[in-house]
Order: sequence, then C-alpha cells, then structure tokens
Amino acid sequence: MQRRTFLLCIASLPTLALAKAATCCPICGGQLVSVGELADDTSLPSKNLDVWNRSYHGDPSWPFFQNESPVCSRCYIAYTGFSNKWTKSNESADAFFVPLAQAVASFPLPPIALITSRVVYSQEFAGIEASGGRQEAVGMWFRNSPTALDAMHLHAESNNLALTTDTSPSNPGETCVSATSPRVAFEPAPVRC
Repeated sequence: MQRRTFLLCIASLPTLALAKAATCCPICGGQLVSVGELADDTSLPSKNLDVWNRSYHGDPSWPFFQNESPVCSRCYIAYTGFSNKWTKSNESADAFFVPLAQAVASFPLPPIALITSRVVYSQEFAGIEASGGRQEAVGMWFRNSPTALDAMHLHAESNNLALTTDTSPSNPGETCVSATSPRVAFEPAPVRC
C-alpha cells in the first residue's frame, strides 16, 4: 500500500466515526452534512477557505478535507480527522459564529495597496468534540513596509499574539506575516440541531 493511500485511510477513520455518531455541530449546534453535499458557489467568497480555497478541494492527495468530511450547514466549520480539529478560514473577520478575539479581529493591516494576497482569518477548535480549546490567527503577504511591520509587532506584543514573519525568493520584496492567539478554553455548544 502506498504511504499516501495509507495516510488517507488512517486520517479518514475519525471522520467516518464522527459522521456516523454525530449530527450536530459542536460549535453552533447546526446540522452536520458532508463536504460533498454542499456546493461551493465560486461567484461568491468562499464560506470556508480551509475546505473550498478553489485550488485543491477534491484532490485525492489532499488529506485534510474530502467529500465525506463533516461540515456544518449553518456556520461552515469543518472537521478534519487528519489533525483532529474543527477549522474555518475566511477573508472576513466577521464570518465566524464564535466571534474572533478582538486582538485578532483588530490586527493592524498594511495599506491595501501593499497587500499582495488574501488577508485570511482562521479559527480552529481542537478535538472531535471541540473541547480541546480554541485558537485563532490572521495572515497575509504584503510589500515590505517597516512602518506596517512595526505596528504589527507592537499590536502582537501588547495583545499576547505570536507573530511570525517569513520571506521567499519567489516573492522578492514581500513578507508573509501571521499572528496567532494562544489556545483558550472553549465550551462546545449544547446539542441543538
């Protein structure tokens, strides 16, 4: 058996067990369906970039989300057995059922003319029952700006965010920045659906 096939099989076991056992989203209490049951309307922004980023969903080599992966039909958070997390990423800080922490939602962005990628906000809940805590982040690529980077460092330091920066030879003169919150406790939603 090829290593990739083996990993896909192992990664899908918790997903298949969840799909048979749970029908309600542990985040909002909405109805769980499979990713394959929901259509991605490409004329609108993606409801969850982790699942539908428009470049890899449906690729059998991508182990995180497949057509049978559970996703909430209300808040669009999806579960991946590969990392045992419920995740959602979006270009809007307001697109999350559980509001983003103020420190992440208000992260200072560079002037729009300097941003060279999507600004992506993300939220994850650890564990199949989402009881392992919540963590959030925001990230983007932008043209180098010491002023913007200084503002980001100041915001991260004063709000207990881990700030990482990276550069790449394929993006000369640009910096990738990601600010991540510490993991905090989360109380899963009471079953509602």
